[in-house]
Amino acid sequence: MPILYGIFTVGIAFILIGFWFILVDRKTKKWSKTTGTILSSQFKTKINNISDSDGEYYQPEYKCEFIYEFFPIASNKSITGNKLTIHGNLYDIDKEKQLKIHEKLSPNQKVSVYYNPNNPNKNCLIAGKDNRSFFTIILGVIIVISVVAVYLSNSDLNMKIVLNNIEIIPK
Repeated sequence: MPILYGIFTVGIAFILIGFWFILVDRKTKKWSKTTGTILSSQFKTKINNISDSDGEYYQPEYKCEFIYEFFPIASNKSITGNKLTIHGNLYDIDKEKQLKIHEKLSPNQKVSVYYNPNNPNKNCLIAGKDNRSFFTIILGVIIVISVVAVYLSNSDLNMKIVLNNIEIIPK
C-alpha cells in the first residue's frame, strides 16, 4: 500500500501545480501593456524516437521560436523576451498551429507585450489565457480517483462489505 500513498501524493501535486499555474497566469492580466517588435522568428522541428510494444516510430513536434523587443512604459531601456504565455512555448504535435504562430510573428511585426511593472524581465505576448494548466489539474484528479478506487477495492472496507453480504442459512 505505500506505493499507493506515493501515487496519491503525485496526483495531489499535479492538482496543486495546476492551480498555481492558473494563479500565475491570471496575474498577467493585471500587468502593464506596451507595444513591442518581433526581432526574429524561426519554425523548429524536433523528431522524437519512440519505442513501445508495437515497435519503434518517430514523432515530430513543432515550435515557433521568436524574440521580441519592447520598452517598458517610462523607460528608455529595451528588454527582449521570447514567451508566448508566461509559462513559455512548448513543442506541439500540431504543425499547422505552430506554422500559423510563425506566420503571425514575422520579423518587424508590432505586437502587444505584457510585462510585470515590478520586474519587466517577466513578460509575454498572451496574458491570462493559458489553458494548459487545466490538463494538469485533470490529470491529477484522474490519478487521485484511480488511487482511491484501487485502495477501496483492496481495503478492509471492501472485506467488511463482502462479509456483510454473505448470507448464512441456519441449520
